[in-house]
Amino acid sequence: MAGVPSLEGMRERFREADREAQWWADHQAEFAKLYPDQFVAVLNGEVIAVANSIGGLKMKLAGMSLGFGDVMSSFITA
Repeated sequence: MAGVPSLEGMRERFREADREAQWWADHQAEFAKLYPDQFVAVLNGEVIAVANSIGGLKMKLAGMSLGFGDVMSSFITA
């Protein structure tokens, strides 16, 4: 069983979440044109999978031996 994360570990998780949120905000307008109403997965700043459903995205990621914990993912609204 994993122990309780340290305060610094929690702070780093919040910083990472902030960076991810900012990355999506920075790309929202572009992605809204390219991938309207689609689920998008990004790895290392590159779109690696797009699907109409979360299940479809999960299957595409699994085909690459990846899961949602390995990528950033979001539903892009038009």
